[in-house]
Amino acid sequence: MIDNDNTERSHQAAVLFAAVIGGLFLTALGLLALFQIRGVFPPFIYAIIIVYILRPIVDRMVDKNIPRTIAVVIVYMLAVIALTLSVLFLVPVVVEQISAFISHFPDFLSVGLKYVSDLQIAFYKASIPKSVDFLFDEISSQAKSSAMVILTRFPQTTASLFGGVFNVVLSPIIAFYILRDLPAIKKSVIELFPERYRDGFLHVVREIDFAVGGFLRGQILISLIVGVTISIYLLIIGVNFAVLLGLLAGVLNIIPYFGPVVGGGVAVIVALFQSPRLALMVVIGMIIIQQVDSAIISPTIMKHAVNLHPAVVIFSLLVGGTLFGFLGLLLAIPIAAVAKALLLHYVYAQPVKIVEEG
Repeated sequence: MIDNDNTERSHQAAVLFAAVIGGLFLTALGLLALFQIRGVFPPFIYAIIIVYILRPIVDRMVDKNIPRTIAVVIVYMLAVIALTLSVLFLVPVVVEQISAFISHFPDFLSVGLKYVSDLQIAFYKASIPKSVDFLFDEISSQAKSSAMVILTRFPQTTASLFGGVFNVVLSPIIAFYILRDLPAIKKSVIELFPERYRDGFLHVVREIDFAVGGFLRGQILISLIVGVTISIYLLIIGVNFAVLLGLLAGVLNIIPYFGPVVGGGVAVIVALFQSPRLALMVVIGMIIIQQVDSAIISPTIMKHAVNLHPAVVIFSLLVGGTLFGFLGLLLAIPIAAVAKALLLHYVYAQPVKIVEEG
């Protein structure tokens, strides 16, 4: 009897081990396949983001007995008007500041080299060992070459950041058809599952939709508020390129942890070229704005959020950035939220824990 129990346990362990290995292999194979065709995804991903942003407005109009197609057309017209106004007022300022930044870059470079020279003189006076001095010279040389590379590649990087003109044009078209046919799409997907699994599938889809939709809409609104606030603050204290720096900080704020640090760091560096005192004011202002964001703005807007541990967030950002670059950083947290929802429901048979943050 004992031998049979041991045999059964050994068999179960072997099956579990084989399942884990097979699952890991299939996951790796799937990731490899996705990596190979990663260029296909951006327009569809951006379209889904557009759908999540516009769908609540379309649904409210449909609830008021407006035909869905007409509701989508009206929402698109309003979006086009809003974008047109933004382009008319914001783009000329941003373009002007980018041109000014490029034209003043030699001045920034000379100021930066002066800082480097002053540091080198201070090191020489302090009798720094030759190995450390050599390392400092190497770092300085690399910094100079990196700055020139960034300058020469800036237009190309800006143009390709979101996948180029093709994705900008194609994404709204895909989003239009998804918004228009969303009920039919939902029905078709649900009918793919046997009836006994449909309730569970719908439960998971609702949880994922709630978490991902809330995260995307909330983060975009928070980034808009933070970007405008930073632009106004930088304008008040007299930092050059304030609108451009605020726009950059707002976009990067979508990326948790890393984004605010990078956006604030760029503003501090630009201010440092004007004066150390101004750079200190930027540091203080950025810290205050980020504290207000984390304590008031984010909890107020993100009423509900999927509770992801900070270590999971950082790991997801690193993996997403490594595999898919900037797009991976944007989508790392929503994908992690989807993975957690699926894991809790199908493995542990638990609902996703939605926490109140405000």
